[in-house]
Amino acid sequence: SVVAEFVETQQQQALLHKLGVQYLQGYLIGRPQPLAD
Repeated sequence: SVVAEFVETQQQQALLHKLGVQYLQGYLIGRPQPLAD
């Protein structure tokens, strides 16, 4: 399977969905979080 990285916009997500990509990661999905103390 394919994972698309660095997805930042809904337009990118829509295009990837049309291309059959099922797995995404990037700022659109979730921002980086600081380490817990």
